[in-house]
Amino acid sequence: MYGSMTIKPVIVTIVRGIMAASVLIGTATAADFNGIFSWSDDPADHASISQAVDHAASQVNAVIRPVVRKRLAASIVPYELIEMVVTNGIITFNRNSSDRPITTEIGGKAVQYARTDGKLSDVTFAMEGEKLRQTYSNDEGTRENLFSLAEEGRILTMAITIRPTRVKTVIELTLTYVKNGS
Repeated sequence: MYGSMTIKPVIVTIVRGIMAASVLIGTATAADFNGIFSWSDDPADHASISQAVDHAASQVNAVIRPVVRKRLAASIVPYELIEMVVTNGIITFNRNSSDRPITTEIGGKAVQYARTDGKLSDVTFAMEGEKLRQTYSNDEGTRENLFSLAEEGRILTMAITIRPTRVKTVIELTLTYVKNGS
């Protein structure tokens, strides 16, 4: 009895230490995303967009296919620029530099963001290992942007997963960005 009572606080302390270390590691990794990245306009990106739209459109009734194709193509327009500033676990994210930036705590509660068309979305950011996940959610569905870095932070890959509420298929594509000044 006495021995189990002394072990329990030690185990709790170890678990808390591991959790604190993982938060610190995640925050340090998040800081690596600081910078301004320009879309590479790579032909592979264009092919990825076309394939994603074609696949999703092929899953719906032929009568509504043109409308679905048009709406999906509009929702997958690549950001020309992505700017991220991470300080003390807070991220400020801006796309295309003319949009209103999103500022929130990584791993924190969702913040509301108004798109240029006025549509409101809840936006969250979370670290997943060395990747940064951004999620937009609204009544039209969800869009997740999973950012990863390569080549010592000079290349930013954005893996996009869109789950529309009206189309019964998941849309996936990948876009590549290059860090300005690299």
